[in-house]
Amino acid sequence: MFTKAFSVLLPVAFGGVYFAGGFESPFSRDVARPQAEVMSALADLDIRKQPGAPGTDASLSGGVPSLFKLERGSNSMTWLVMSGDQVAMRMIASFEPINDGKGTRVVTSVGRGDAPDDIVSPAFRSEAVTLGLFSVAVDDELTRLTRKHAPSTVDCVRLYNTLIKSHAPASASSRPTELKQAVAGVAKTTLMLTAVDGELRRNGCDNHFNSGRSGLVEPDAATAEYLANPDGYRSSTQPEVSFEPGKPMIDLSKHSR
Repeated sequence: MFTKAFSVLLPVAFGGVYFAGGFESPFSRDVARPQAEVMSALADLDIRKQPGAPGTDASLSGGVPSLFKLERGSNSMTWLVMSGDQVAMRMIASFEPINDGKGTRVVTSVGRGDAPDDIVSPAFRSEAVTLGLFSVAVDDELTRLTRKHAPSTVDCVRLYNTLIKSHAPASASSRPTELKQAVAGVAKTTLMLTAVDGELRRNGCDNHFNSGRSGLVEPDAATAEYLANPDGYRSSTQPEVSFEPGKPMIDLSKHSR
């Protein structure tokens, strides 16, 4: 049940944000790592691994493949998205040392190039869409860099179920009676699932699912036991959901099995 729900609903969440162009502001994050360490962690960033595999289907850009080049500056890294010999988009991560160089402030920005839309992948035609995809990719890499806890797969499955139960709209099970109500319901579900996915990533659960988000990666015995009987599964602790502003909803480091 978990894998089916996750594979069907999560692409809807990202798809809604993707096509709505819902990211208008630059992403900023303070990381407790020196700038050199942060830049090294971002060196292998690949936006093509984001949901929808942006830029991988040349048929969507007039048969012109998207090529990616990384340029390094003293306080920035710029990924150029090339369509042929023209720039489709510039994706920029800028760095500012903080806390006497012990930490780094990372800010993302993008800039449209001169390549015409008909030879550019849809993901790189709109600055808002590209900024959203790029910011999530940067955030993922920074989370991996600073992660201290590696949760088990069963921890992540239980976390997902807890979050879904806690955030599911009260009207989710009722059939909408008009188009306006249906659209509003989809929007609420999209926001909820995006928040859930972000919490899974923050707790280190992204590595327990395949790149297409279509299921678990090699579930272990404990996970299989939980999936077979979620209500009857017993562990030493049960994660609790917190709704305090500015704090993670769940801290799995306190609930490892």
